[in-house]
Amino acid sequence: MINGVPSNSQACPAETFGASGGGHPHCIVLGNDRNVYACDRPNSRILVFDRGCGTASTTGNPQPLCTPKKIINIGLNAGQTPPANVPVIGNNAFQNAAPENAAAILGSLTTRSSDIDFWPNIDYLATKSPTSQKIIVNVDLNNDNVWLLDKATATVFGALGVCGIIPCPGHNAGHFAYSHSTAVDSKGNIYLAETITGRRIQKFVPVK
Repeated sequence: MINGVPSNSQACPAETFGASGGGHPHCIVLGNDRNVYACDRPNSRILVFDRGCGTASTTGNPQPLCTPKKIINIGLNAGQTPPANVPVIGNNAFQNAAPENAAAILGSLTTRSSDIDFWPNIDYLATKSPTSQKIIVNVDLNNDNVWLLDKATATVFGALGVCGIIPCPGHNAGHFAYSHSTAVDSKGNIYLAETITGRRIQKFVPVK
């Protein structure tokens, strides 16, 4: 929806969400920095809003209540043009990978930011979480993988497990079949839920 008009374009303004390819806000997560992080799945990005922004709409044609403070782009197909005052970080997060490595990392160049959480994390309201939430755990539903990103730069520096559907390896521990949502608990454990044929939850324990 752009200015009250339905749109099938993924080239949506920064304060809106993609209308095709699963176009809907797919996660809402509170950070401990007084920001709200919203997954925009079809546009492969995370929109970051201030918790206190916006006012209730008083018209019959609701308009965007908030402009994001920044945009975190995930993967190669992100990058809709934001307003000039909205900084973008992490554009083309995999661009530094050699072509042969990128092919191994990404089964599809189209990424999907399906769900996120932060590490370390203390509580889901983020009121008691440490100030050093350094990592974004990002679920990529399209590549069927879970990326670890530096929160400050949105640089992908690692991954949990590997994709587990064709043409990837089998449906074993550490393989993901339709990875869909994630959560981090107060002990640093990371949980990953799979949908469709996955139908399970995997737990990852930090190793010291």
